[in-house]
Amino acid sequence: MSDQEIHSGSWLKKISKNGKWYLLTSIFTKGAAILLLPVYTSYLTKGEIGAFMTLNNIGVFIAVFLSLAIETSFYRLYHLNSDKEYRIKLFSTAFWFVLVFGLFFTSIFVISSCFWLEKYYYIPFLPYALLSFFPILALQLSNLGFLFLSQNLESKKISIIQILAAIIGISIGLILLIPLNLKLTARISAEAIKSIVMLIFTIVFFWKRGFLKFNFDFGILKQCLKFSIPMIPYTLAPVILNFSGSLFIANKSGLAKAGEYNMAIQIAILIYLVQDAVTQVLMPIITSGLKNNKENSLRKLSEFTVLLFAVLVFANLFLSTYCDQFIKLLANRDFIGVSSFITVLGFIHVLGAQNRLYTTVLMFHGKNWHITLFLISSAIITLVLNILLIPICNEKIVPYLNLAGVLINLILVYSFSTKLENIQTNFLLLFKIMTLFLIFLFVINYSETWFTHYPHLIFKSILVLAFGYIIVRICNYSEQIMLFFKERLKFL
Repeated sequence: MSDQEIHSGSWLKKISKNGKWYLLTSIFTKGAAILLLPVYTSYLTKGEIGAFMTLNNIGVFIAVFLSLAIETSFYRLYHLNSDKEYRIKLFSTAFWFVLVFGLFFTSIFVISSCFWLEKYYYIPFLPYALLSFFPILALQLSNLGFLFLSQNLESKKISIIQILAAIIGISIGLILLIPLNLKLTARISAEAIKSIVMLIFTIVFFWKRGFLKFNFDFGILKQCLKFSIPMIPYTLAPVILNFSGSLFIANKSGLAKAGEYNMAIQIAILIYLVQDAVTQVLMPIITSGLKNNKENSLRKLSEFTVLLFAVLVFANLFLSTYCDQFIKLLANRDFIGVSSFITVLGFIHVLGAQNRLYTTVLMFHGKNWHITLFLISSAIITLVLNILLIPICNEKIVPYLNLAGVLINLILVYSFSTKLENIQTNFLLLFKIMTLFLIFLFVINYSETWFTHYPHLIFKSILVLAFGYIIVRICNYSEQIMLFFKERLKFL
């Protein structure tokens, strides 16, 4: 796809065409863990689930440093030079750098974990540190390929690789879990195998396509690192915002409580799957549009901020309404208590989508230090509040602190991006959507005392449908909905 084709035409059609591949990939790579929760909660204890998620959360921190966030340079450097040879050198240089530096960094980290992993999180160093942390390098390398192709909206190609790797990893993991009953080791091994297989497929794919070569350009590496090193705090800050609370819970309240909290996170990820599928398409479109057709792209950006907010708020109301049913279906009644977290955690992903869109504007202008400053400020505030309030208020305060951090960052990012570009936002419409959401959520929760179980379920369903209808009417989205379904019928 040419640079002009990336942003031209209907953005809704591009989301419809390309977003389904991101969504399908997310379902297999992230959503599969949700679909398999009935299996995992049957064979693993709350403590083992908490241990697995704690290792995963630590791994997210590792991923930021082992690559020095070099993948973020693709958002700018890929679009500044359309020469194919340059782009091949760009990917090859980034890949080999992450392989060498990442292997060194991960080795040091794994060795160090023998001194603190069991002491602070009650998780044995062997075999869990080795199985959990080294495969993160493989995952990060394969993600380089995914992000590189996503800049040109070629998500279908790499999605197939990720889906196949996920199927292989999950299949082997289930064999280790059910017949062999290896419990936590099986769960961790499944993720490790998936990451390694994904890396093998990615290397083969990019090598055959000529994108990956034994080619290393120090000049390009310097360009990448000049862009990416300021982005390390930017990449790290969301990790602090989203995962530090869970690690505090694991340390202060134990792995069982961490397991409960992470169950809520897993269910709230359903909102993220939709958010990620849409924003992964929109980010390169916005970048390309700002370069080639700024006025039209800014107009469309203003429209899509409201549309995306409306869609995700509806999804969050739906998830909040049926969260108890989701927990009973996907886990067991022991986890019912986590349903109170899900609405707040879901709204973090709603605001996260807005953050991504406006951050793309700042990245286009090369305002990396500003992005970093905004994110790290909100992350530090969240981290300090976690340290101060979790011992007093227990784990129930964590999602609210995370939401506050995301909101602070959004306000800062939006304020600065509107100074750089003339972005018009319909705040009145956003306020109407948010007010309706709160009213409907209150009625749905309060009405539980009015009915028995099944009449209440019917009543809640009517309210959810009514909310969706009202949103469509006040936002005048009837035409967009018809266009979406026409595209789906053509696809079928």
